[in-house]
Amino acid sequence: MLPGSHRADSDLVRAMVRVEVAWARVLGSDIEPAVRNWTPELDPVEVEAAGNPVLPLVTALRSRVPAPVHTGLTSQDVLDTALVLLARDAVARVRADLVRVASALARLADEHRSSVMAGRTLTQHAVPITFGLKAARWLDSVLDALADLERLRFPVQCGGAAGTLSRAALRAGPVEAAAAFARELDLEWPGLPWHTQRAPITRIGDALVRVTDALGVFAADVLTLGRPEIGEVREAPVAGRGGSSTMPHKQNPVLAVLVNSASLRAPGLGAQLHLCAARAVDERPDGAWHAEWPALLGLVELTVVAASQAAELAEGLRVFPEVMARRVAEVAADLLAERGGDGEPGGYLGAAGVFVDHVLRRCAESLAVGALPVGEAEVSAVGAEPASADAAAAEPASASAAPAGPVGAGVAGAEPASADAAPTEPEPVAASAASAEPAPADAARADAARADAAQADAAADVASTGAAPTDAAPAGAAPTDASPADATSAGAAPADAASIDAASADAIPANAAPPIAVPAESIPTGPPPGGAQAPTPIISKGSDNNGG
Repeated sequence: MLPGSHRADSDLVRAMVRVEVAWARVLGSDIEPAVRNWTPELDPVEVEAAGNPVLPLVTALRSRVPAPVHTGLTSQDVLDTALVLLARDAVARVRADLVRVASALARLADEHRSSVMAGRTLTQHAVPITFGLKAARWLDSVLDALADLERLRFPVQCGGAAGTLSRAALRAGPVEAAAAFARELDLEWPGLPWHTQRAPITRIGDALVRVTDALGVFAADVLTLGRPEIGEVREAPVAGRGGSSTMPHKQNPVLAVLVNSASLRAPGLGAQLHLCAARAVDERPDGAWHAEWPALLGLVELTVVAASQAAELAEGLRVFPEVMARRVAEVAADLLAERGGDGEPGGYLGAAGVFVDHVLRRCAESLAVGALPVGEAEVSAVGAEPASADAAAAEPASASAAPAGPVGAGVAGAEPASADAAPTEPEPVAASAASAEPAPADAARADAARADAAQADAAADVASTGAAPTDAAPAGAAPTDASPADATSAGAAPADAASIDAASADAIPANAAPPIAVPAESIPTGPPPGGAQAPTPIISKGSDNNGG
């Protein structure tokens, strides 16, 4: 029994019944009332005798309903479509749980953007990072997995005995019947059967493995950081969970263990799907298709369970920044060895704040929860090399800077740092700072930067057109000492004056990165409801033979 299997609901037999009901509607019969809340008990001996569970199901259906069922389909049509239905429903559940994971990780990234901790590479202390950055990295992988799930397509399988819809073609409109079949189940009709073209299955498998990859890194980090000798995070305790059969003191991090386990099992199941796809020979394969079902079913269940467990893990994760700070103080010399060992670890964080802001903004856009304010580090550093990374990290934030808002629940109630406090990392500020008065030194630097930009633009114009500089003396004329300011006052405005004015008004640097192009769509929590109209026959009724 898979620990946590109660979190999943993968009933293959009921899914096959849904498929047969939909096809019966295409044939012109509504058998749904006769099979509502009915799950046939399939005899394992009969399943073995048929080589798959479809023939015993069709036999049970025909004994229960008088209307034609299954005519024109083959076993693979039913089983493939049932597996796609299960996968679609499972992906909807996984998406919903990943949104929970992402929201929880975004909150952690925002709350702990200044919680300095020891970075570790190859298990050893490296340089300082923040826990906010670590959470942002987890979050970025979860967002990648969500994007993969969004791109999935769920096609109906409808080809008949050998992928030609030959039985349906004896009547009217086989392709129209296949398209109607897809509509009944809210699936896609891909234009032809895919009995031996297994990309729809491997794509689903790949996306599910990507989910467990992302969740596995999160869980493995939690397991490492939660070891008693490290103690920087902890899985939330739950009564009755994590106990030992022999050691009463134990509080095992069960959720992290199980999510980590799922990430180790899932890639093998995904690889099995690709092996089967590579052996899908003839018009219907001899064994490769049969080896595919348990691998896909196992991967679907594993991912549904792992995503649910990871959501609970992320939402309840306990973080101990004071333990992180104590360790940073103890090993500060090691953490700063890269730059010579001097200074404070909190002043050697590089672009950590920029990266946190980048991921939080992507999260807001991809989950459609509204735009996040951009941190000061991102406004000032994206696309530009700071003169000194150490100086940039150590420079205190302005007392008038507004702290960035969190994603979901955040630090709105936190007390701002005093103006004379020296923070270990610049706090983020709101992106629209037009109303904020810059400090004199900042204003001087901004004026100098604009002057340099104007000169660079003029030089670029000369290089591209070959024209003489606008302030060059004409041939035969005495040179003048007029300054650019004099020229401007005389009516010769610089070519980029308008852009400089606009930049000054909006307080947005010209090299600011554009928003990340992630679709901002609401993520559904389940499949759309199926059609409930009276069935319209596409294929006329005929002899009720099993299509294969």
